[in-house]
Amino acid sequence: MLDILNEPDSRGIKWSSGHPSGGGMQKLYERAMDAIHAASPSSLMLIEGTGQLGTVAMNWGDGFATDAGIVSRGGVDDARPFFTRLAAKPYAAKVVISPHLYPPSISTHHELEVVTGAGLRRRLDNSFGYLTTSGFCPGGGKPCHRFPIVIGETGSRFTDPLDVKMMADFAGELRRLKAGVVYWCWNSNSGDTGEREEDERGRDEKKKSTWVGLSLPSRDTP
Repeated sequence: MLDILNEPDSRGIKWSSGHPSGGGMQKLYERAMDAIHAASPSSLMLIEGTGQLGTVAMNWGDGFATDAGIVSRGGVDDARPFFTRLAAKPYAAKVVISPHLYPPSISTHHELEVVTGAGLRRRLDNSFGYLTTSGFCPGGGKPCHRFPIVIGETGSRFTDPLDVKMMADFAGELRRLKAGVVYWCWNSNSGDTGEREEDERGRDEKKKSTWVGLSLPSRDTP
């Protein structure tokens, strides 16, 4: 399982532009995945979003919107050209959508109506949720393709009340989407979320372990 590039937004790379070789993440992902699939056809490839901060994405690594209305209203970079080409690739079934998504104490959004409840669901569905529920539909009579989702990074110290509310709602949304999750982080690499390895000896361990358990789909989920 390969995460191709960490948080393209942090490098100024959008879907369509920003990479020195030209073409942005669309071409960078395609070149990388062509090479990876040729060398290791069984490998799963995780891709992160970009170019949609503010109106669609909540964090670096989020942002996969392809709906023309959402892209236009938000004034964001369009991921549709990338997904149109990806849907025709022989390795499309090996691609995993892997956004990063953090609560208000870490993310770019702090509004209750955006990070909880129906507002959170709308945000997630507009960015990446649709890719696993209805799937990406390239048009022209071609079939829609549904992608699995694994949240590549999330976490919190669970001390901010809005964080606690958002993460509770987020856990429910992950179950709805049958998404996997990678909790950040285990060791002392994160000043934002605290360390699982060290916090497990303190009071935060139960909160974090409980949240991870709540976010995972039931074993009985089809």
